[in-house]
Amino acid sequence: MGDLGQATGSTEPHAGGQLHVRAYGDRNAQSVVLLHAGVADGRAWEPIAQRLADAGLHVLVPDLRGFGRSPDPGGDFRHADDVLAMLDAHGVDDRPIALVGWSMSGTIALDLALEHPDRVLVLALVCSVPEGMPRSRAVLESWEREDALLEAGDVEGAIRNDVATWGAGPTRGVDALAPELVAYMEGVARDQYARGDRATGEALDGDRDAIDRLGELACPLLVVTAEHDTPCQEEAAMVLATAAPHVTTAHVDDAAHLAPLEQPDAVGDALLAFIGAHAATSVAPTARTSTAAD
Repeated sequence: MGDLGQATGSTEPHAGGQLHVRAYGDRNAQSVVLLHAGVADGRAWEPIAQRLADAGLHVLVPDLRGFGRSPDPGGDFRHADDVLAMLDAHGVDDRPIALVGWSMSGTIALDLALEHPDRVLVLALVCSVPEGMPRSRAVLESWEREDALLEAGDVEGAIRNDVATWGAGPTRGVDALAPELVAYMEGVARDQYARGDRATGEALDGDRDAIDRLGELACPLLVVTAEHDTPCQEEAAMVLATAAPHVTTAHVDDAAHLAPLEQPDAVGDALLAFIGAHAATSVAPTARTSTAAD
């Protein structure tokens, strides 16, 4: 993984303000939307987004509201509504998209696919647990530690906890991570904790019945898991594979929850094969790349 630098893009309207969006490729091609994890921002998708664009796809990567270059929430809202407004602003309102959710944004993506089946051609969930499924003990204990550290005013301790839980995972130490990945995660976490103190609203995404509605999913689904991720991700993958129709699975070695950053080639391979099998426009093979985000 290389250095993470400044990303470029545009700022597009949503229901409550502006989202910062990075756009790649020919806007007349099949559109792909990549949604980031809660411990990341849109920059994390850069290597994969560029590769998808090189393959002939149109790729949109927003910073979700309250993340990256997008503004803080100014009241209660839904990320899914922001994504729909972004699509309309980019003229992607007449054809269904390939939608990719990662971790937290898997909930957003699944909600959107269930609520607006006409807008989603295919859905991919990367290291995601649907709402309504229990979290593993490792995740619950991490959240408890985070709450205790923040209550004690130890923000740096909470950041270290985030890196250990989501960056390294329960089966590795932080020393297994590239220094650039640790620095990226620390920067995102500091920004998130600072923004959390001044946010005046919260995201209302997360249909608690989504786990019971998986059989209603109309589009093909790709489920991506990672070797060192928390146990609930594998459990979720098994539930998704049996409850949802038209499911493909992929497993990424040598990565934890930030698999798109740790192993962009492997995640990119899985997404290209899946999207290419269903895209409305042609998708060309591309060379693997591990170039980091701008």
